Amino acid sequence: MPLDLPYLSLNGYCSLVPDPASQLREATACLTSLIAFLASHPEVLFLEAFTVVRPLNSVAGAVVQSSLRESTPLWDAGLDGSGQVIQVADTGIDLKSCFFDDPTENVRPTK
Repeated sequence: MPLDLPYLSLNGYCSLVPDPASQLREATACLTSLIAFLASHPEVLFLEAFTVVRPLNSVAGAVVQSSLRESTPLWDAGLDGSGQVIQVADTGIDLKSCFFDDPTENVRPTK
């Protein structure tokens, strides 16, 4: 069923406008209209923003090697891990750890 909202087209997509400033205004109005539409329904309990987190490996690689953002002594020496095979083994969660101990909840594995 198509949505009848002021800033949405019949197909449920925001309309496209040529210049960037108008695109931003149109996208903001479209998003605001969509949020208002969703929030008006009793089936919707809450809405929240979803932040996309991107790892910045270019920075992390240097910091791990030298604690400096610009210094990569291992890579500079030709040590980049190519041709290596690694394995990761994990014994699971330690339920006795203070991070998983909650006297008000039964914190146990589920099947």
